[in-house]
Amino acid sequence: MEDVEREDLFRFGHDVDTIQIRLELYRLATMFLSSGPIAEFSLEGHRTGRGMIDLDTHWLEELGSQFFRGETSRILIYTAIQGRILYYIRCWRSVPIWDEVCGHLEEASRIEESSFGAGPLGGTVKPLTLRETFNKIIHSVTINGNEETITNSKLFGPKRINPILYLYGKLHGKPWRATLEIIEYVHLMRKIIVAVGG
Repeated sequence: MEDVEREDLFRFGHDVDTIQIRLELYRLATMFLSSGPIAEFSLEGHRTGRGMIDLDTHWLEELGSQFFRGETSRILIYTAIQGRILYYIRCWRSVPIWDEVCGHLEEASRIEESSFGAGPLGGTVKPLTLRETFNKIIHSVTINGNEETITNSKLFGPKRINPILYLYGKLHGKPWRATLEIIEYVHLMRKIIVAVGG
């Protein structure tokens, strides 16, 4: 039997569901933007005793600790992969949004292993473009959040999760640290979806 490939000009490879991407972006933005009000609501529960599941934990804190990191990671991986697929569709590569900035990237020649994933690297800093963000999300080995406890205690109590993530990885043995501004990432991804007609 002879193999016959379809030569369909408009077949790009993997399907890209722009509606699903938009939904995931909405979820990502609302997760971060709602963390402050949820922390305040939980703090009120700490004060009144309402909604507490034990002495230190409000039920919303429990749900957040159970799902926030995993959902954030899932959404970032999904949108980064979909973004890379869109970028590699030849007719959309020239869209200038790919070069817009949603954070910054720090690269160092080397770093002590014990301090990898524990703050700035002391290297050169440059803008983090949307296109490069996809690579950093996919190849990160450590992801740290930017959160603050809204009580006097620095260790315990409700936390507001700020919409900034720190992604760490290595390229050719050299460490990098990407500071990703989540809301700007969501904004640029939405612009790309609109630009490609989704």
